Amino acid sequence: MASWLLDVPESRLSQGDVVVGVPLAALAYPPTNIHKQVVKGGLEAWVTTPAKQQKASGLFVAKGSSSAVVLVLSHGGELDKDERKGRVVVCEASPAERLNSEVRDVVFAQRRISLMPLPAVPGHGDYYADIRTVQSVDRRIVEAGGRAASMTDEARTRLQTQLAAFFARDLLPSA
Repeated sequence: MASWLLDVPESRLSQGDVVVGVPLAALAYPPTNIHKQVVKGGLEAWVTTPAKQQKASGLFVAKGSSSAVVLVLSHGGELDKDERKGRVVVCEASPAERLNSEVRDVVFAQRRISLMPLPAVPGHGDYYADIRTVQSVDRRIVEAGGRAASMTDEARTRLQTQLAAFFARDLLPSA
């Protein structure tokens, strides 16, 4: 696998950037509404909304990380719009050492469609991005994170191919 990451991140946020310190969250199961309520002592607190009063929209309990490493999936054309309050599509990245050696070998041989290898992330080592964790994040949050790396053009093309395969594999011709 040739070098996938530039020595210095690009000057602007781009597809394939590895960004550290981005808070991520996912809805907890079962979905549970919460609301503010004045509790004993006159303090305001978040409490669970009773089941019969649960709403389809509102605030829900989520779990996540306050400082995750993410891979930027949004296309450069979207990112170039420079919308201050725009959204950036990302997925979570994790240290490759969390994978057992058999799975790690499969991921870094690029044979696992849901997991994108991120070899030699500067200052972090080998990582992998889990495309199954895709979510959009406020652009200001992503830009406040630390950009650890940008992908080379070759790696970005590989990422785009992997995203197409992941999201449209039933539409691709069989080999």
